[in-house]
Amino acid sequence: AHDFNNVLYVILGNVELSLKKISPENPAHKNLSEILAAARRGADVTNRILQYSRVGVEPQGVCDLGEVVAETREFLAATLPSTTQLVLEGEPCGVFVPVAASDLQQVIVNLCTNASHAMPKGGEVRLTFDQGGDGKRLRLSVRDTGEGMAPSLLQHVFEPYFTTKPRGKGTGLGLSVVQGIVRAAGGAIEVESDVGVGTTMHVWLPRAEPASALEVDRQPTRLGRESVLFVDDEPRVARLAQEILESLGYSVEALTSSPTALERFRAEPERFDIVVMDQTMPHLTGDVFAREILRVRPDTPIVLCTGFSENLDGGAWREIGIHSFLKKPFGLEQLGSTVRRALDERRGEEWQRS
Repeated sequence: AHDFNNVLYVILGNVELSLKKISPENPAHKNLSEILAAARRGADVTNRILQYSRVGVEPQGVCDLGEVVAETREFLAATLPSTTQLVLEGEPCGVFVPVAASDLQQVIVNLCTNASHAMPKGGEVRLTFDQGGDGKRLRLSVRDTGEGMAPSLLQHVFEPYFTTKPRGKGTGLGLSVVQGIVRAAGGAIEVESDVGVGTTMHVWLPRAEPASALEVDRQPTRLGRESVLFVDDEPRVARLAQEILESLGYSVEALTSSPTALERFRAEPERFDIVVMDQTMPHLTGDVFAREILRVRPDTPIVLCTGFSENLDGGAWREIGIHSFLKKPFGLEQLGSTVRRALDERRGEEWQRS
């Protein structure tokens, strides 16, 4: 996962830089946009595999349920069989849940696709939304008019590799992935089924406030003039990050050796305004490197990046004193806004102390 996400990061970053250099009227603009979309889909696939394996670093993101449902409904309308009628009930617009948009889309697509498969002769898939009594939870339900399941099958539906589909027609991973996403968000999933009547999947999710990160991402990335130390043992990643950050106005020193970078920082600790580093590096991993940096200068804002690491599961990076965490592959705006936010928030803390 780490190596593959590094590859995707190089693709994403170079395509985004190229798109900034050509006009939308250029014939290559559409081709580059397609590459960008494909690389992002590749990143989503990697994240879903990690979620199934229960080894993702930690769930990230808040999304507008209404926006995700609108996009997913168009996709389902184009992919579900013509014999399946998709019905939407409820208005989830303006409701936010603590799930990344791609993950929530995966939940809805898996549930609706499974419902359609349960109706080989056609039928209705009804997608409904309602709120819990306290207003703090939202229930998303997918109901089909299919064959239903006996109690002996119901107790196994969330087990990995369990499937009622014919050999070669299903992996049995879909509902395991759905359950992993829902639980990671602090929600729950329930199933009701009657043989000959149909099946209903209920997904309970806590409501969330719109994330400040979302608001930042919707704004143009602010430029900066600060000095950045960027450390990643992959030369292509280091060169790309340097080009991205320099295009945003920063002065960047990019190094591929963590021991060398630590020596450089110790020699001139006041030279760098922020340190951005990879987690999985030889000699000194990112978390060890961060501890050494903070021993030298405790107020240093640090952004930690990784394609995958079990050592930092559950937000352990916060306990070290690291300001922000970025999962690879990340885009130009995400890197720029994260660095800017870390610098601004650290400056605000200094003003409060003074």
